[in-house]
Amino acid sequence: MSLQPGQTIAHYRVERKIGEGGMGVVYLAEDTRLGRRIALKVLPAELSLDPARRARFDREARAVAALNHPNIVTLHSVEEAGGIAFLTMELVDGRRLSQLLSRDGLELTRLLEYGLGIAEALVAAHKAGVVHRDLKPDNVMVTSDGRVKVLDFGLAKLREAGLDEGNTALPTGSITEEGKILGTVSYMSPEQAEGKPLDHRSDIFSFGVVLYEMATGRRPFRGDTPISTISSILKDTPPPPQQINTTLPAELGRIVRRCLAKDPARRYQSTDDLRNELRDLKEDSESGEIAGAGVSAAGDPPAPPARPGLRSPAVLGVGAVVTAGAVLSGFLWLKEAARPAPAPAEPSFRMSRVTTDGKVLESAISPDGRYVAYVRQEETTSSLRLRQLATAAEVQVVAPGEAMICSPAFSADGEFLHYVATAQDRVTGTAFRVSVLGGAPRRLIDQVTGVRAAPDGQRLSLNAGSFVEATSIRIVDAEGGSARELSSRRGRDHFDSAGEWSSDGRSMAVISHRFGQPQEIVLMDPESGAERALPVASLKSFGGLAWMPGGAGLLVTGSDRPANQGAVNQIWELSTNGEAVPITRDLNSYSSPSVTADGSTVAAVQVERQAGIEVAPARDGVPQGFSVLYPIAAARAGLAGLAWLSEDRIVHTMVQGDDQQIHLTDAGSRASRALTAGPLHEAPAVSPDGRTIVVGKWDGPRLNLWRLDADTGKTEQLTRGDFDYFPSVGLDGSIVYTSALDTIRLMKLPAGASAPVELREGTTWCTSVSRDGREALCYVFDSAGAGRAALVPTSGGEPRVIEHIPPQSKMVRFAPDGRSLIYLASAQGGDELRSVPVAGGDSRLLARFEGREIQDFAWSPGGTRLAVVTFSRSGDVVLLKRARR
Repeated sequence: MSLQPGQTIAHYRVERKIGEGGMGVVYLAEDTRLGRRIALKVLPAELSLDPARRARFDREARAVAALNHPNIVTLHSVEEAGGIAFLTMELVDGRRLSQLLSRDGLELTRLLEYGLGIAEALVAAHKAGVVHRDLKPDNVMVTSDGRVKVLDFGLAKLREAGLDEGNTALPTGSITEEGKILGTVSYMSPEQAEGKPLDHRSDIFSFGVVLYEMATGRRPFRGDTPISTISSILKDTPPPPQQINTTLPAELGRIVRRCLAKDPARRYQSTDDLRNELRDLKEDSESGEIAGAGVSAAGDPPAPPARPGLRSPAVLGVGAVVTAGAVLSGFLWLKEAARPAPAPAEPSFRMSRVTTDGKVLESAISPDGRYVAYVRQEETTSSLRLRQLATAAEVQVVAPGEAMICSPAFSADGEFLHYVATAQDRVTGTAFRVSVLGGAPRRLIDQVTGVRAAPDGQRLSLNAGSFVEATSIRIVDAEGGSARELSSRRGRDHFDSAGEWSSDGRSMAVISHRFGQPQEIVLMDPESGAERALPVASLKSFGGLAWMPGGAGLLVTGSDRPANQGAVNQIWELSTNGEAVPITRDLNSYSSPSVTADGSTVAAVQVERQAGIEVAPARDGVPQGFSVLYPIAAARAGLAGLAWLSEDRIVHTMVQGDDQQIHLTDAGSRASRALTAGPLHEAPAVSPDGRTIVVGKWDGPRLNLWRLDADTGKTEQLTRGDFDYFPSVGLDGSIVYTSALDTIRLMKLPAGASAPVELREGTTWCTSVSRDGREALCYVFDSAGAGRAALVPTSGGEPRVIEHIPPQSKMVRFAPDGRSLIYLASAQGGDELRSVPVAGGDSRLLARFEGREIQDFAWSPGGTRLAVVTFSRSGDVVLLKRARR
């Protein structure tokens, strides 16, 4: 039954209908008792008899009644008269956001004002346990004075204890009718579209869709039917909003991208964080600190080419050296920052997502474009899988195992896959060949980090060597025999990839670098070994490459920033004269590029890395329960190092925009302030008495160690090498660190001295110094690239390997009392922190982190608190199809 103008229900006189939706009809009415105009929302009589519909109506009443916020419509009463149930609500004088959207997107000021209003409403709702579940521009009003009001919590659900989640699945018989499903298709989250249980992060996704539409004037996910729209939500990656509306800052694109993450765990975990980032962006915009698109792009640095995705810091330490110090230890190689990029070209590729679980390390597309092979990581194992793109059917080519798989590539005929498998405590491995139809892999050759098959199917190019003594590009036959060295690099110079063959087999492209310097691409003759550096003025680091058809150019993932200074990799087409044209220009990071034989489709891995800090009180050396100091987020708190200054204060790194600095945070009050500014800073180390703070500071291409005063922020330069890193500070203020010159050396700078002394030559990095200052706890690598924990005398001498620390340990440090060693190790189901006496004996479990990955840890000086860096890496295969012209 509909109400007519002039009709009275209870003491409300209806004036006219002003809206209608799946939950009911809304009328403008007058409250004759109070003499005010209200909105009256009524469930039609023919639907009131439907118990499920009535239950939804009652749920709306409960949800809205729980909220009281200036950005949420006010509920006056819940009533029933004449068998009709209805709500009376605040009458909002204004226009729906959908009516205000511009075809080309809103200008930034209005977009942020409206976005902040919606975010404030969601913050209040989520704190009250209410999930909207139908957020869209039609449910947002903007009043005549510019205030945002979020309407229609008709699909909201109280997340109170004991309330059954219920069935959220879409009715198959009514999926083509948006009024009959729980939410509006275009704004649904992936989990909502799939009928999975929902929480507040579903609203964050919907909010991201609304932000995108406000920014660009178009929806990010579109289709001709609701079914095709849902398919787009589940699979497609929309272009960044700043590519469409070039007046927008890249920071807005980063916020939108994170809201639209397919996996809820990769979105903002609270609306408070989302609201705060929008607020910061608004303040920066008003102060003139940001410009339009192209200002910054927050992403990830390339993983070491030899071992992408490795977890063992013993291995990562060498990988860091290999990539010109892109990492500072097992926990530091992941540091990243944003940098300006060239103005975007009109996109010529359309992107779609192949995988969605975030567990991909590397990938390769078959020459005919029918298959994608990818390395999948599951906690402590990796496997090689093959997916048919037309059907999404998958087969497992190499079963999960502890050896880490990398460098997958198809043969030119598409019948075989080549890859390298490496033990977790080493940086070089064994090249294998396996049929795409499955079967036992064939072992080819050892001591390599990358492999590529020539177009003739008769030759392989290898990146061989340990990265400790030398690397070389070698040619072998298809069975791994008849090795021939084309070129080698020693000392400060290294090859970072295998030779990528051009389609005619007449040239190879290799990534090369010198410690502390930008990477470069070298073109090499596979017969003579003659080399020619490819001049690329606009790019300074490269994560991967592939030849375009006909040798017309290269496809690369690269950045305009050196790898050792937080490079962000986008995908580029690179001509043979060095001109770089962007294919992607967004806030993601990309690795492992490959291209089909006709050049129509590009495959790559889209990567996101985040980190946070958790702190626990400790009793008798055992943590008693962790609380979040910094949630896992793009700020990546602690990822490039952390240390305790006292029992309650932590010195750690923090990323903000394109900047990485050292911060001091009180673990109790959570008050925080930046201690450094200017160039990138990293790897804070503190003496056990808290008197000496040492940090790494970049000066152009050089990295040196500086003393930092926590009170004044003043710094004093301590070392003057080309690449000095991995500092540890002893109780007497002496510093043990690694220096990369022509060779890698472990050095010691005594307290008050101006010149360091050499402790040993060879790849070594220190994690901590004993309390008596006599020994440095280090990871030491042999000539084959195997790393082990060892004690190195600080007066000089040979290292003593600690046999009772597992080779695959991720990090090891002295306990605060100096009598035991604490090490971090990967285990099935979650990382573990264990203690073992320095002299040896059985290990003791201190903490198990179920389902979480821990990248580093630090004890307070007195051992009363433990801080850990929590880490999240997500990688998925994406396809970029060249648009038809």
